[in-house]
Amino acid sequence: MKNQFRGYIPYTEEDYKNIWKNAFIIIDTNVILNFYRYSDQTRNTMWTILEHLKNRILVSKTKWN
Repeated sequence: MKNQFRGYIPYTEEDYKNIWKNAFIIIDTNVILNFYRYSDQTRNTMWTILEHLKNRILVSKTKWN
């Protein structure tokens, strides 16, 4: 039963560690565009995070209707 409703079972600490260690991070292009609006400190922090995750980042473009 647990396998059928996995989304309702809370993640364990080990699950979270595995996700942050191995998961791909998908960023919408708006995040990148907002770099122009961020404060210097926020922009530098974001850049550091993106550099750390650079091998696992995918960029998604927003589709405008």
